[in-house]
Amino acid sequence: MRVAAILLALLFETVTWASGAKAQPAPQGRAEATPTVENGAAEESLPVVILLTSGKRPRQLLRLRFEEGATRTLTMTIDSNVRLSASGQAELASQSPPLITRMELHVDEVTPQGDALIGFKVTHAAVADTSALDPDTGADIGQALDSIVGTQGSYRCTARGLVGDVRIDTPRDSSPMLRQLLEDLRQSLRQIAAPLPERRVGRGAKWRVESELQLDRVRAVQRSTFRVVSMRRPIVHVDLAVEQSAEPQTMAAPGIPEKEWPELRSLRSTGGGKARWNLEQLGAVRAQMSAKLVMEIGVRDQAAREHAMTMTMRTGLTMLSEPSSAKASADPFDAQAVQAKIKTRLWRIRECYQRELPNAPGLAGKVVMELQIEESGRVSR
Repeated sequence: MRVAAILLALLFETVTWASGAKAQPAPQGRAEATPTVENGAAEESLPVVILLTSGKRPRQLLRLRFEEGATRTLTMTIDSNVRLSASGQAELASQSPPLITRMELHVDEVTPQGDALIGFKVTHAAVADTSALDPDTGADIGQALDSIVGTQGSYRCTARGLVGDVRIDTPRDSSPMLRQLLEDLRQSLRQIAAPLPERRVGRGAKWRVESELQLDRVRAVQRSTFRVVSMRRPIVHVDLAVEQSAEPQTMAAPGIPEKEWPELRSLRSTGGGKARWNLEQLGAVRAQMSAKLVMEIGVRDQAAREHAMTMTMRTGLTMLSEPSSAKASADPFDAQAVQAKIKTRLWRIRECYQRELPNAPGLAGKVVMELQIEESGRVSR
């Protein structure tokens, strides 16, 4: 999943900061209504794959191979740094804490053509530490991310890595931020596999993938270029470069009156990285990428005055896929990892304290906890 949670929070905070508008708070608690399966507002067309050069001989077809019943755990970690400037305002900078998302993938069905129906479930979604964020923003982000844990759905993936028919169970009365997070998850799933060329390729081969996507509240075009560094089937190492751009458009912002919605004036993003694929294991990838995005936005305040705003965001993404059977005890005990995990839930304690503070202005104290953690990672006492 891309940086939706952090970016949305910063964007809404910035729109408020630049225009004086006040966004409505997100509803409290997880929605309990019967879920509905959604394909998204508008299903995008499949990406276009253009082979630029076939590379050196020997050449081979790059195809994914799925095994019914196979499972994998996919972990994505995102770091971002955002700088915002607006006319008449001091520059605002923010270093967002790492956003960690983990999903369980499982192959439910494989067709005679080698295509697969893949189910997924979000098992973890949290920022490593919300202490650097504004308390209200941190609480909103923590609550929204916490609410997508347990989300399930499915998608179809061809042997060439073309993903479609993404379906997500969405609570009917979910908040606007939760719906945006789930839409962002849907977009990420459409890019979970890299589209492969139709023809045989060898070392040095290059191909470009052109696709339409929804970047948070912006309709954009993405062009990704892949170059094969080495290949010894089923392992393929690639370098990749990514460009994103968007035409001027209105950015819908739930909680803000429509007449005050921001106007996108320009968007440009460039980045790149490296990846290692295992074509014979579901979602088997190790990847590291970084990107820089520059977005120019126009906002109107309640008095209809226009303000120009520029956002520059630098993002780092790592993806790691591993067998679902991997045990927690395979890694040595890491006290910092335990502390980081606890910090992802501190917003709950802060929220409880802030709720009681108006009733007892002098409320203060110290809490000491002792935890007993088994080798499996389970807290037993």
